[in-house]
Amino acid sequence: MNFTDIHNILREVASIQKRVSRLQEKTDTKLQEYQKNAAVEIAEMRQLQREDAKKADREMAEIRQSQKKTDEQFRETDEQLKKVGRLVGELGGRQKKTDDQIAKLQESQKKTDEQFRKTDEQFRKTDEQFRKTDEQFRKTDERFRETDEQLKEVGRLVGELGGRQKKTDEQFRKTDEQFRKTDKKLKDIGRLVGDLGGSQGSAAEDLFFRNTKPVFARLKKEFHDIRRNFTSRGKSEYDIVAINNKEILVMEVKNKLTAPDVDRFVYTQLPRFKVDFPKYVPYRLIGCVAGLSVKEAVEKYAERKGLYVLTQNAGTAKLANSPRFKEKVFA
Repeated sequence: MNFTDIHNILREVASIQKRVSRLQEKTDTKLQEYQKNAAVEIAEMRQLQREDAKKADREMAEIRQSQKKTDEQFRETDEQLKKVGRLVGELGGRQKKTDDQIAKLQESQKKTDEQFRKTDEQFRKTDEQFRKTDEQFRKTDERFRETDEQLKEVGRLVGELGGRQKKTDEQFRKTDEQFRKTDKKLKDIGRLVGDLGGSQGSAAEDLFFRNTKPVFARLKKEFHDIRRNFTSRGKSEYDIVAINNKEILVMEVKNKLTAPDVDRFVYTQLPRFKVDFPKYVPYRLIGCVAGLSVKEAVEKYAERKGLYVLTQNAGTAKLANSPRFKEKVFA
């Protein structure tokens, strides 16, 4: 080996040393990084351990609290079991009573079976009666059939009567219209002739018309609208009519009032008033008769009919009713 070879070897060794040195530096650097990373991870692990320890402490506290509640529930359950034991004991006593009742029921069932046997016998007899009844029903149905035929004939006759009734109603309507016309004519004649002449009839109406309001005011009846010869086209005429918010007073005036006048007023004129004037249907209808000359018997007769009675007294009008009088509401 010559000097050149040695020199080459030394140079190669130096090169190797440089490479080893660089590798050592890299190794040291990586080792430092690893140690640094390891320190961070260890710190994080310790932090997690501390947090886990705190969490474990909380969970342990919750477990202790839950255990406490569980112990309380066990205690309550023991109390309930004791109660159940008492109830079971009571049920045992009741079971004995139930067994006794079942024995009684079985005895009762035997009696019931005997009754059912007797009932079956009665049903057998009843079936025989039903058979006889069915025969009677058959005969009755035959009679009903015959009756239906008769009813059909009656229906036909009723239909004919309905047509006749319609004609009769039309005749009644015409008759009622004629009565109204006749009544108006009679009123006209009464005013023209009167018992003592036309002038006296007008004087009577004047007298009672003027005094209607004050006379009835003394009876606590305030009439705000008082009319004479109250009528409408084609309607009956009424001598005097007094109206307030809830009542309507219809008055018939005569020179000489008689019992037939009272009857005609009560049974003909008053019933027709609300027919002629339907707007007054909601009002209380009361009646009054008035006369310049009225016998005591006629006064009492009109009062019994529920009418107020007016007569004259010293040039004015007065009530002739007794203190016991009670008015009649006619509609």
